[in-house]
Amino acid sequence: MFKQLGPNEAASTEGYSIKRAGRFELLYTEGERKISVEVEPGDGLAIYTSSISYWKMNDGSEVEVTSEELEKVVARISKALNFLNTEHVIE
Repeated sequence: MFKQLGPNEAASTEGYSIKRAGRFELLYTEGERKISVEVEPGDGLAIYTSSISYWKMNDGSEVEVTSEELEKVVARISKALNFLNTEHVIE
């Protein structure tokens, strides 16, 4: 289940949220770690999975995203964008 926090922001009861942080950036947050995802507006929002490589931790450190985490994060971003009625493509 999702809750809309703003026009381009949603939080899930599963413990994660997404937020458009700029024209070409989407911020995925899960607990105390975040991922900055490169996006591009157009006929739907293009989500560039190649930009998902490191978790940014609250202490400033970075931890590599595993392939399993990548799949989960992409699926969650897609679910949240569907909730926000935002057309998107995963690239």
